[in-house]
Amino acid sequence: MKAKISFIARVGQAFVLIEIKNKKTPVAPAGATSYYARFTEDSKRVCKPLGKDFTGAFIAFRNLEIAREFKSRNLPVPFELVNAPLIEVPRTDTLAQRIDDYSVRIKSNKAHRTWQAYMNSLALFSRHCKRATIQEITCDDLFSFKTFLRGEKFGDRSIYNNF
Repeated sequence: MKAKISFIARVGQAFVLIEIKNKKTPVAPAGATSYYARFTEDSKRVCKPLGKDFTGAFIAFRNLEIAREFKSRNLPVPFELVNAPLIEVPRTDTLAQRIDDYSVRIKSNKAHRTWQAYMNSLALFSRHCKRATIQEITCDDLFSFKTFLRGEKFGDRSIYNNF
């Protein structure tokens, strides 16, 4: 029987085998924090980390399978498969999630009134800005926010503090 590569995920303290049926794209287990490939190489058990992103880890897993097939047929493994970098998909948190993360991170390092002022400014911005993610925000959105503050009859100093 031919040894195969297992695609596993770390969920909490346990490792969960991800089943791939009929060469289709598998579904990521809920709560998975990182992904690994487990296989035997030179009579030794190897557990290779594939990354924290499911899509990138699955591509790296497929590359390992293809490279192993090349080796089993005594063919040279293409350079792209041997040295393929792990793919990290950029973070796509929503604006609200990023504001919540920022709020938690700075709360312990700022005075309560300062933290409150920051949160009020961010609440005003999120009320005005209709972009879903941080990556979508442009310079024009910031200037539009400044105009919005002027339209709300804020004084110059308040606009300066909120902008």
